[in-house]
Amino acid sequence: MEKELKIHNIKNASMAQRAVVILLQSVIYAVIFFFIYRVFPNTMLTSLELIPVGIISWYWGNLAGMLVILLDMTATTLIISYCSPTVPEPFFSFQPIMGILIHVCFGLVIGTFSSLTSKLKIENANRKEAQEQLKEYQNRLEDIVHKRTQELQSANDRLRQAEKMEAIGQLAGGIAHDFNNQLTIVLGYCELLSNILSNNARLLEYVQKIACSGKRAADLTKQLLAFARKGVYKQKVVDIHGIILEVTSLLFRSIHKNITIETHLDASKPYVWGGATQLQNAVLNLSLNARDAMEHGGRLLFETADVIVNEEFCRGKNVRLTPGTYVSISVKDTGCGMNGEMLKHIFEPFFTTKEDGKGTGMGLAAVYGIVKSHQGNIIVESSPSVGSSFTLFLPQSNKPEVRETKVLKSIKNYRGHSVLIIDDERDVAKTIGEMLGDCGFDTTLCYSGNEAIELYLNKWKEYSVAIIDMVMPDMDGRETYLKLKEINPSIKTIISSGFALNGDIETTLKAGSNAFLQKPYSQQELILQIDRILQKRNMPVSVQDS
Repeated sequence: MEKELKIHNIKNASMAQRAVVILLQSVIYAVIFFFIYRVFPNTMLTSLELIPVGIISWYWGNLAGMLVILLDMTATTLIISYCSPTVPEPFFSFQPIMGILIHVCFGLVIGTFSSLTSKLKIENANRKEAQEQLKEYQNRLEDIVHKRTQELQSANDRLRQAEKMEAIGQLAGGIAHDFNNQLTIVLGYCELLSNILSNNARLLEYVQKIACSGKRAADLTKQLLAFARKGVYKQKVVDIHGIILEVTSLLFRSIHKNITIETHLDASKPYVWGGATQLQNAVLNLSLNARDAMEHGGRLLFETADVIVNEEFCRGKNVRLTPGTYVSISVKDTGCGMNGEMLKHIFEPFFTTKEDGKGTGMGLAAVYGIVKSHQGNIIVESSPSVGSSFTLFLPQSNKPEVRETKVLKSIKNYRGHSVLIIDDERDVAKTIGEMLGDCGFDTTLCYSGNEAIELYLNKWKEYSVAIIDMVMPDMDGRETYLKLKEINPSIKTIISSGFALNGDIETTLKAGSNAFLQKPYSQQELILQIDRILQKRNMPVSVQDS
């Protein structure tokens, strides 16, 4: 490296420096030639001049070489003339001229070769530099392509997973809706039978067991609806810290003593806009899963934090969220953990890692649906024998509200009041009619919106309340309600559906409908809503807590 640096410095010397060097070498050459020629007076010694000519021509080119030849030949001629004044051969004779030509040709050849060599070296250096840059660009491009390919693969995986979950959600929501219609029939007749069989303890016990199983089935359909995100329950500002404290209070009384519960609630604004019961169920489901994963004890940790979500955060976490401020809720355990294959399916309905009979496979599916319905997302990290971490990200809110209270009234006799029941499920409509008839109501059943409108057009004054199913073919509940309202602007109605409170139902309530009941509902819940309407205390929410 030092040698190359010296050569580089020599080649890049200034004109003044070159002139000084050429003159200095000519003087040195003249002195050396003078002493040698005095000892060996032979004209062949002029060949010594080729040494400095070659060196100068190599480093500085033809022009510098010609100048050296001129100076050195002049010095040589003068020295020979001085030392051998009796030499008869004139300066312009054949031999001196041939000597000069040989020197000139030698200098030109060396200078040209040096110039070509330098150009070749420069070209090689440039080519090498270009190759290195090209290789660097290639490596950089390969890194970018690899990174973009990974991002695309990740995006495709997320899209496929989202499409799969959406398809499963639609299927689950449809099943839950239809199942709720059937449960309305089962639980409704159980309640009617209970009233009739109050004096027969044995048969009453059978009916109560049927009703108990039906209610458990109803709870399962609620989880299916939560997963399917078929609407959002009654919403308000929810204190996440309060939810977590409620869950931990419940766990302290029921969890095994070898499991330690810790809370690190660091969120400065632990408020989100959503359904309190839904969010509590989500945290509780995660907690129970964590408990079940720690059969031999461990540590259950609840954490909250304020999170600012931007594009960089989403890329780093590989998650989809709208930019903004969020509350993160983490539930961590030191249990058995899960492998990668399990993680691919944990949010699918009825998928469970527990033993047969120990889990329905709906807990995490419901959590997924609840989080998505609140415009949030969930990240799962887990390793076998290490534990699992579930982190929920929910949009932050700044509007704390005072919790509403509800007052239940007793059931009484309602003879003289007529109710119009509109439901495309004939058995459901008949069940509702039986439940109301048991309390003294006169009921009329219609199995479509068009049938109800045609009937109501002539007899609207006879009906105190209309119960309208939200999901019907041809004309849905909202459209039916609006048509009925055109006939009687002061109509009193209850919207009923196997789905949870959703956008269409909320729109109908805002348009003037008095209440909403989610199927399956009890006779008492139905009568309570009708009583409130008759007493002119409109309650545009379901009796069931959101």
